[in-house]
Amino acid sequence: MSRRLMVRRTSACYFRTVLLTIATAITLHRVAVSQLSPKTTSNSHNIEASSVLFIFEGVCPRTLWYTRDSIRAILFYRVPDSKSCTARLEMSIDTTKIINCEEMETCLHSSLQSHLPPPSDEEMMGAVVCVSCDETLVAELRHHPVSVIKPRIDDFDKMNWLETITTNELLLWEKVSFEISVITTCRMDSLKNLITSILRSSYLGDRVNLHVSVDTEATSECLDFLESIKWQHGAYNIRRRIRPSGGAQVAVPEGLGATGSSGHYGISLEDDVSVSSEFYSWLKFVALQLENSAQKVSKRIFSISLYSPRVIETGTERREWIDYEAAGIGHGSIFLYEVPCSWGSAFSAHIWREALSYFEKRLKGEELYEPIPKSRVNGWSGSWKKWLIELGYYEHFTTVYPWFEGERSFSTNLLKKGQHITLDDSEADMYTVPLFDDNSWYNQLLRKRLFPVEKTFNLWFKRT
Repeated sequence: MSRRLMVRRTSACYFRTVLLTIATAITLHRVAVSQLSPKTTSNSHNIEASSVLFIFEGVCPRTLWYTRDSIRAILFYRVPDSKSCTARLEMSIDTTKIINCEEMETCLHSSLQSHLPPPSDEEMMGAVVCVSCDETLVAELRHHPVSVIKPRIDDFDKMNWLETITTNELLLWEKVSFEISVITTCRMDSLKNLITSILRSSYLGDRVNLHVSVDTEATSECLDFLESIKWQHGAYNIRRRIRPSGGAQVAVPEGLGATGSSGHYGISLEDDVSVSSEFYSWLKFVALQLENSAQKVSKRIFSISLYSPRVIETGTERREWIDYEAAGIGHGSIFLYEVPCSWGSAFSAHIWREALSYFEKRLKGEELYEPIPKSRVNGWSGSWKKWLIELGYYEHFTTVYPWFEGERSFSTNLLKKGQHITLDDSEADMYTVPLFDDNSWYNQLLRKRLFPVEKTFNLWFKRT
């Protein structure tokens, strides 16, 4: 198919007032600061970690989610009744790998010196899973060239998927990072639902910044509610829009503040969705494996979806049900799809800046590509997703999607009426899906190692 470039400038005076904000966002992307920790270097892809040190401070795990041969040592520090805790693990762990330090700091310091790369050695990297560790202990670990994973014990006990993550992927833990952007028009019931679902989720000890972009006509009730939020996982800020023009096609690109290098993602959540308590674990699980996958480049993987689609909206018909069985997609699978998800996705910050540049041109009235053949997308108006689909189609971007038993997902649309939602209750089942409320998704996966993905689909959900 010929994909001849066509540029046609049209009148766009209506949108000119919103261009400054988009241009500023693009500038921020061009000067984006790396999200790597001070001890993680760009050479970490080439450094191998043969084993992992586990530290439990004051807590005893129910089990140990990792390959036994890849455990360097298990250190219990200030653990009450550490003997019974040790006995729980001795059946499957070499007892010589278990260290009980109790209250002895000298034991802790000597153990760290023995099992971690020395601070002066920049050619070695280590991985440490430090469960329920205080800031003092974490600060001491930072003196060594290590990647630190620091979940709370209640998070760690649910991280059954950790057993699949390789030691080299653990070295990338702090590089593979996320920030959350909520875009709201102050639909209070659904906004409160979304914020509640975000607050009850687990973030595995990671620093995750939360941004809320608020509509120009925000009520006092809405602003008071947002100002009352206590976010404990990173920075929290409220961005209030000052220009009413443009609709969602401006509000969403403005609101998603994903800046950073490869490995960093911006999670876009509009206020008509809700997320599973496991949504962050899913994103971390996929992104860690994706970071060193050849398909990240060859398939131009742009985003990771939290949602499992039920219908095709980009074909010639208004809506068509997806026949997963006919497509050969079994429960517990992932697949690549050319259509991005607007109901809960993590977008690669590295590629998002390219999308922002395209949005800016479209807001100026420029049409850089020919219409997509045989697609209803061409008729959509006022839609940022339309522009993203255009860019994805012509630049061959793909999104990772899950498909689980019972259509369970990590986000769902609440079908609140808005600029592009006009469905009645009888059509709600086309879009609303049940959410995971536990970590059972991991056991449902047919393949724990996700990449390479075997099946890729185009806009019409045909295999490519």
